[in-house]
Amino acid sequence: MGAPPVPEQLTVTSSQNVVGGLDLSWTMPSPTKYYEPEQYEVSYTNTTTDVTATQTTAKQQLSLTGLTAGDTYSVTVRSSNASGQSDWTAAVSAVATLRIP
Repeated sequence: MGAPPVPEQLTVTSSQNVVGGLDLSWTMPSPTKYYEPEQYEVSYTNTTTDVTATQTTAKQQLSLTGLTAGDTYSVTVRSSNASGQSDWTAAVSAVATLRIP
């Protein structure tokens, strides 16, 4: 098994359910049978304060909460398995929810 490829089609949107939230999703190129990812690492940076944090997930989606409402965040994702890690996706930015519509 080789290292998995870079995730594709990263989307980042303001949460419809949580103030200070972002909803993320991405896809993987197919077929991935020879390099199946085991987890994804999400890195997100508040572009106002330049503070970066990471989270991991086994799913191709993640909701970030507890962010500073109204601030812009730059998000990247990479996949990994026992053989290694992919490169990071290109960064996608969005504003954390200021208020629930």
